Order: sequence, then structure tokens, then C-alpha cells
Amino acid sequence: MFGAGAAVIAVVLVILLSQTGLRRLGNNDTPVQGVIGTLAPGATGCQPEPMHKGARGVEIYASPTQPGRVAIRIKITGAGRYDGTGGTGGLIAGGLAAPLAHGAPPPRFADTGVLLNLCVINTGQVPLALIGAGTGADQLTLRQAGSPPTTTVGRLRIDDLVSGRAVSLWEILPMLPDRFAAATGSLLAPWLVVGGGILALLAMVGLLRGGGEVDEN
Repeated sequence: MFGAGAAVIAVVLVILLSQTGLRRLGNNDTPVQGVIGTLAPGATGCQPEPMHKGARGVEIYASPTQPGRVAIRIKITGAGRYDGTGGTGGLIAGGLAAPLAHGAPPPRFADTGVLLNLCVINTGQVPLALIGAGTGADQLTLRQAGSPPTTTVGRLRIDDLVSGRAVSLWEILPMLPDRFAAATGSLLAPWLVVGGGILALLAMVGLLRGGGEVDEN
């Protein structure tokens, strides 16, 4: 009984942890209120952005205004060796996702309050409606070749991702202690997560053993 129950739990855990999807680390605290501007093909939109630890991609809240090929690239400037332009990204369920050029940001940039200049380049064939909210600072600036920069009436909503592609939960397990520490503001959080996981596992083992003993009696 105990062996069969443990096997069932193991199979369920493997199936759950193998599910793939875009894994979010956080966002730039910009509410989704409406369209703040349009990014034409070939144009670039830039705004100051904080970065979360472990971010290797971003999700841009935007949607194509007409049928056609949709593609973006993400460029980071003002970060020294971390500057660069990532690979091509495209449509996902909630907007557009693309990878960053150099993977996760260095510790001096991640979760430190430092703002990097993050730019979205429309490398596709159709205009993109940019979604976010009106703010008083750090607004999005649009740049089209041959035209002066234009500041929009708001700030673009951007989510930081574990990766610019879909990944399984296996890939983010090592990040869970840091996520809890950041959320609670306590250095004890990682140890509490590990301890809680061990206690939960021991509890399941105890229940299975107890069930087996009852069946035998």
C-alpha cells in the first residue's frame, strides 16, 4: 500500500512539474488601463525599467492592429556589458514575449531599484497597440527613423519572465527560495521554504504508512 501510494504521488508531481508555460517573476507595477500609443513597423519604444533577479525575457503588453507578421526584439542600454539586443520574439496569449540578450541581469541591476533603459523594437510588418497606464514619470518614448522622439501619454506594462520561451516548473524550482525571500523581505524565507517542503513530504509519508497499517489490521 505504501509503495503504491508513494508511486502515485511521484507520478503526479512529475506531471505537474513538467507542465510548460511562461513563468513570470514580476512586473513594473504599471496597471493595465488601455492603449497608450502605437509602435509602427521599424519604430522603437524605450522606457526606464527595473529588473527582477533571474529574468531572461520579458512580456510586452501589446497587440497587433491588423493581420500580418508580428515580431519584436528587446534592447537594453545604459547597463555597460549587459547592453545588447536579444533575439526575435512574437505573439503569446497575453501579448508579446522576447528574450533578453545576455540572460539574467547582474546582481547590481536586479532587485536593487536601478532602472535600465529597455527598448522594444517592432521588427514585424504591422503596427502594435501598446497597453499600459498614464503616469507622471518614466513614460515611454517612441522613436521612428527620420522623426524626432515622441513621448507617449503613459507607461507600457512589462512583465519579467524566467525565459522568453515556455519552460517547465523543473527549471524554476531552484529560484523558489529567492522568490519567497523577495516577497517576504526575510532572509529566513529560503530556509522556511526548504523546511516546509521537508515537513510536507514527511507528512505524506506518515499518512501513507498509517493507511497501510490500517489496511493490514
